[in-house]
Amino acid sequence: MKTIKNWRHYLERAAGSLRTDPQQDRILHAKGSWIAGTFSASETGLLVGLPENAPVLARFSGTLGGSAGHDSLSGDQGVLIRIGNEGTASEMVLGLFSIPVFFVRTASDMLDFLAATSSGQSEEARQESIAGFQALHPESVEAMSFGDHRLPESFMSRNYYSVHAYHAVINGVESLHRLELKPTDESVTGFFSQDFPREELSDDYLHERLLAQLPVRLSLISREPGLGETIDVTQNWVTGSQRVLGTVSLSAKVTAPQAEPELSRTGPFKAPQDQLFRERNEMYRAARELRSTAAQTQP
Repeated sequence: MKTIKNWRHYLERAAGSLRTDPQQDRILHAKGSWIAGTFSASETGLLVGLPENAPVLARFSGTLGGSAGHDSLSGDQGVLIRIGNEGTASEMVLGLFSIPVFFVRTASDMLDFLAATSSGQSEEARQESIAGFQALHPESVEAMSFGDHRLPESFMSRNYYSVHAYHAVINGVESLHRLELKPTDESVTGFFSQDFPREELSDDYLHERLLAQLPVRLSLISREPGLGETIDVTQNWVTGSQRVLGTVSLSAKVTAPQAEPELSRTGPFKAPQDQLFRERNEMYRAARELRSTAAQTQP
């Protein structure tokens, strides 16, 4: 599989497909809300070392639209969450998405995916591009079939999934785990009807509703693979067992600027071994450095 040697060039190409400026903001998930809270473990076997009522910092965001886009056009949603004290061995950082599998296996293929799905083309041309991409990358079909075009009432309308498999070793036995966050209060979840007039919603309605719903709770769930299910990020795990590891309680908006947590901090788990996970770490690091350098050179 191809690997990326020049991350700045990669970021510029990705930003070109999305019509964003990689020196000014995140290419994807640009608009986000930071929320603080705690995590209470109910199953400690997999979470060795996490303190009781461990601190939590979570960032909720939409994938598309930039920092000024309308939330109804943000596509899928995501959560970047840190559980545990920053800089400690138990610090665990997870990037989760509102679909349980990913579109591609490598960062290089992600460039082709972004180009194929770019909104900077007619809808007819876009559909042709997507069909061509799927023909070359049949592994993308399952993730694209999960695209939920319903309009969420809140970030709490979604479940969130790590598409990467984390490794645990207990008593010398290694096991694989995909982690999920699932809101516990069904009264704050829901979707608008298909004909709901989006123009009635404010640009930041997802973020405003999340803040209005605080405090909220989400279960942290571990899902293990079933027979024939592998670490392939494009393959859904549906037949294995699952268990609740604990509860994330989010209670307060964080207004001060926050440094983006490192995905390489996997706490009690060994890092995922798939190529995309390694490349995501490198890409995010390069993107942060690019934005930081640009900010330092501005008058």
